Amino acid sequence: MTFLRKTALWGAHTLLVSALLSFLLLFSLLQVLGTPHAIKNAARQSELYSSIVTDALKEAQKKQPAQLSDTGGEEIPLSNPEVQRILNQALPPSYIQSQTEQIVDAAYAWLQGVTPTLSFTINVAEAKARLADGLGSYAQQHLASLPVCTAATMPQGEVDIFNATCVPPGFDISAAAAQARQQILDGEFIKDTTITAADIKNNEGKTLDQQLQAAPRAYDNVRGGIYILGIVAVLLSVAVIFLCSHWRRGLHALSIVYISVGAISTVLAWLSHFSIQKVAAHLIKAAEAGALQQKMADMIQLLAGDLRNWWIGLSLGLVGLGISGLLALRLTRPPEKTLAGKVNESVESEAMDNKPSETEKPSDDKSIRN
Repeated sequence: MTFLRKTALWGAHTLLVSALLSFLLLFSLLQVLGTPHAIKNAARQSELYSSIVTDALKEAQKKQPAQLSDTGGEEIPLSNPEVQRILNQALPPSYIQSQTEQIVDAAYAWLQGVTPTLSFTINVAEAKARLADGLGSYAQQHLASLPVCTAATMPQGEVDIFNATCVPPGFDISAAAAQARQQILDGEFIKDTTITAADIKNNEGKTLDQQLQAAPRAYDNVRGGIYILGIVAVLLSVAVIFLCSHWRRGLHALSIVYISVGAISTVLAWLSHFSIQKVAAHLIKAAEAGALQQKMADMIQLLAGDLRNWWIGLSLGLVGLGISGLLALRLTRPPEKTLAGKVNESVESEAMDNKPSETEKPSDDKSIRN
């Protein structure tokens, strides 16, 4: 084998190892993050949606009571378990999930070129109506349970429907509850009940579509690059076979590369998943995160688990290809004569040559003397 041939073979080996390691990782990432299915499944399994309202309520309580209306709206006692129940019923996890998954599906449809623009519509009118009905009923029950105010406890100004401790004599409870319900419907809380992608703009007035206009092209380039990398790995595999002095030697060398790279990639997949779990747990503990952040960390760990499964699966598949190549070489190995067999064959041949023929008869003495 010439020097140039050996150099080319070494280069093909080196590039093939790099291409295979990169392809196994990137193709696994594409399978996990390239479609919306894994993200939606991880969000469901982590129970992310069940923590959104609860965590938002806790954050609101830390800052200040939530105002449902800026024109006469009462302060809602968010620490009240009954109010929290009403809010959770108005925005149940299933409702939040359906709205969120609609956005995720629309984003991927836009990235994949299925739709020309980023387009989605979120309608929260039904949720706002449920919230108004629930708080209206709560106000009715709360006011009906209060005692009549005395001269000492008579409130100054209007009655705080949600936080009052008594009601003035002759106070119209039903009218007050209806007013509270209407204030929620007409107030600033969830003022825009229909939100589209075009409504979400930055400080410069650009929509999401305009801000992320380069995203679809980048998505196509990344996905195409991963497939091209796979094709390069196949071509390099063929080159390794034909650059060897004999194709059987080439296939043997290629099988060893596949087994080695697959084993290394399997270890890397396991180590990466282990590291992501440790880092996520450390960040959550250090930040003393709430339920929502913990669920998001669980979601990331689930996605990391999906990545590990794909990565290890592809790596073991590569190991299987390498083992199959070695088995094929062994099963198709041409018969080889050993040295002892060749010697025995030579001796037997010589003995057969020296053996007299059956038709040949020895001459008698008389014929010799004559």
